Amino acid sequence: MKSGFDFILYFVLLPLTVAFELFWLWLDEKVFKKLLYFFWMPTCAIAFIFLMFRLFSVEKNTDSIRQALNGMYVVDRARFAGPQADWQYNHYRFEITPDDSLFLYVTVHERVVKTIKTAFTYHLTNNNPKITLQTPTPQHHLFRKRPILIQEGNSFYYVFFSKKYGNIFFTKGEWEAIDKVAKE
Repeated sequence: MKSGFDFILYFVLLPLTVAFELFWLWLDEKVFKKLLYFFWMPTCAIAFIFLMFRLFSVEKNTDSIRQALNGMYVVDRARFAGPQADWQYNHYRFEITPDDSLFLYVTVHERVVKTIKTAFTYHLTNNNPKITLQTPTPQHHLFRKRPILIQEGNSFYYVFFSKKYGNIFFTKGEWEAIDKVAKE
């Protein structure tokens, strides 16, 4: 949408505006002034309508995105399959709650060994949601950098960077035991 509007603005409206102003100054005809109004008034009205639509749809979209992001996340073993992904799957998962809290669960298979809670804030830029984590008291290597939220259609996945493991991909889902267990 933006690039189409930019094209019309730069290659149609602005050159016509300059031409009509020059003709208006040169020929002193009021018809060119009317033509300027003819081009700019509908353009401003359409831009205002799109702006209002975007403002109201972003607010609605933010709430639906926030609700869609809540839930349990586990390591996505399909992105980089192998023993390292299996080990990470059995040792890390997190939960996003409606009260803007993120709980990181450090686990050994189904048993939770440690829970780290942090608060976060949502940011919606260009309809792309992002979260900013507040640094938890016991710092964890997954919380050193801001996670990246990637949207694929109607689903989301997070990428956390860790100095120990590199990028760790989390997808929404419940933890289930896997047959092939990586060595501890």
